[in-house]
This record gives sequence, structure tokens and C-alpha cells, in this order.
Amino acid sequence: TTVTSSNPSVVEASVLSGNRSLRLDLAGYGDMVFELFEGRAPRAAGRVATLAEQGFYDGIIFHRVIDDFVLQGGDPTGTGSGGSNLGDFDDDFHVDLQHNREGVLSFAKSSDDTNDSQFFITEGPTRNLDYNHSIFGQLVEGEDVREAISRQETGAGDRPAIPIRIDTATIFN
Repeated sequence: TTVTSSNPSVVEASVLSGNRSLRLDLAGYGDMVFELFEGRAPRAAGRVATLAEQGFYDGIIFHRVIDDFVLQGGDPTGTGSGGSNLGDFDDDFHVDLQHNREGVLSFAKSSDDTNDSQFFITEGPTRNLDYNHSIFGQLVEGEDVREAISRQETGAGDRPAIPIRIDTATIFN
């Protein structure tokens, strides 16, 4: 990660450490690894960790892929309208977490405070999503996997023509 500024006295860069990570093993694609922002988004990072540790995401597909926007998954029904049995939780925003690059991991939701299990990964800066969707991680390995998925053919509702399945989701230190 690099940070540049025309006025370095205004911007201070720091690398977060001590967080756990989420590994998504995608059938036929390989792994994507995300650093979780547990200190800055504890509810959101905690929810995805709990679901991954319960095996919730294992076998679930990415039901929505929009090249140059987002990859979306986490719905056990594969329709974009399902969730976990844990129910909704409140939005979890932090001023330092913004949709300003590719690989940002955020919760998808239908309205305020309706986060559950569905998540998305950004394909680039999507600043209109800032403080609307809870960011809880950043892609740190598997950029080639994210890009390969984003290039898949899609049909109605931006659904991939060939299912893109999460074999396993694991949390590790």
C-alpha cells in the first residue's frame, strides 16, 4: 500500500496490524485473502468471522458480478434476497474506512442497519458507497482471482453464466 499527498503534513499513513484475515477459496479460481478491520469495524468484521467459522459461506455462490463495480456474494439462496439466521445488525462505519480503491470488502444491505451475511468486493473506487455500506476488510492477496471473476460472462440480474462458488471461507491469524 502506498500513500502520496501534495501536502504530507495533512495526511499520515499507517498500516493496520494485529487483525485476523478471511480466506475465500473459490472453486476453479484460487484464493482471495482479506485483512479484517476488527479494530475499526468490530460488529461487521465480527459477523463475517462468526459466519465463516460456522461454515456458513462454504458452498455459497457469487450471485452478482458487475465488472468495474462489485462482486457480490454471501446469500445462501443465491438470489440476493437471503441471509443468515443471525439476523440484521447495525451499520458499522469508521471515518478511516472508505471505498476509495479496488478490493474493499463491505456488507451489502437493503436499507440502513440491515447488514446480515451478504458482502461485496469493490472493483475500483466507489465513493458513493462511503458511509452507506459497512467496510470491514481489504483484499491483500488474490487480486488476479478478483479480476478473473470480474471478467466472467453474466446474464440477467448480473448473475454469472457459470456459478462462481466459495468452496471454503476460513478465518486465520
